Amino acid sequence: MAEPIQTYQKDPTSVRWYGLDWDDWLPADVFIETSTWSVPSDLSVEDEDVGTRQTMVKLSGGALEAEYEVANTITTGSGDEQTETRTICILIVDR
Repeated sequence: MAEPIQTYQKDPTSVRWYGLDWDDWLPADVFIETSTWSVPSDLSVEDEDVGTRQTMVKLSGGALEAEYEVANTITTGSGDEQTETRTICILIVDR
């Protein structure tokens, strides 16, 4: 997987939203058409949301002191289809 662009801390009992802002990668007139999250089996996807330039995933679970890489792949629309993947890191800590 690619180097994570952001690291987040999460308690194993929390259910939280995590997101990516794609504004720096997308040209002004290009928008996100689809978003797919790749999540390790110890984490659960509770919900997903995709905007025109941001993506979000709501995660639960995780093993204490574990580190997980979560990847988001988007595809653009606007007649010029492009695909890109970015990775975030989720550190499970006791909070």
